[in-house]
Amino acid sequence: MAFEWNVDLVALELENLRDASRAFCVNDMTYEKHLHFAGSDVFVLGHALPESISAYPVPFPIWKRGSIAREIIVPWNMRPAFLIDSRTSKGMSGSPVFARIFGPAAMADTTIRTENILTSEFLGIYSGRLFDDDNNASIGLVWHRHLIDECLQSPARGSREWAPSQSVKLFAPLKRPPESDPPA
Repeated sequence: MAFEWNVDLVALELENLRDASRAFCVNDMTYEKHLHFAGSDVFVLGHALPESISAYPVPFPIWKRGSIAREIIVPWNMRPAFLIDSRTSKGMSGSPVFARIFGPAAMADTTIRTENILTSEFLGIYSGRLFDDDNNASIGLVWHRHLIDECLQSPARGSREWAPSQSVKLFAPLKRPPESDPPA
């Protein structure tokens, strides 16, 4: 499916981990689904380049705050991606993107969770910045998380050849059957 959407995904097997029990995949965790709106907070969790000099031996990631730039259910360029407004840095491509809500949260089942202090949901993978007419990086692109699940469920070797997508056009006008001639 990812090939059909012309999405470039890579899955790498982690080898030679010192302690594999300490590694976990963010997409394997269970998250409650939130309602997402344009303007809602998102966070890109990554390692910006160049790394700042730190005496601490562990390189902690940076949480870059942003917002959903337009409705998340509207596909970007007819692909399973959405746009965010965030001041990201070089080197953050491939970073996970989370929705984080502090306090009461509107859930996808239309209930409000009032007892929460903090809820999070993994939304997808940050892919980089799109450029405006003046060649300034302005809006970020995030691929929806379901693409990771699809890639892992049916892995296939990719190619470097571009092929136009054969996906169903989500907003194409409905084709109506030709009207029959009215009875005479």
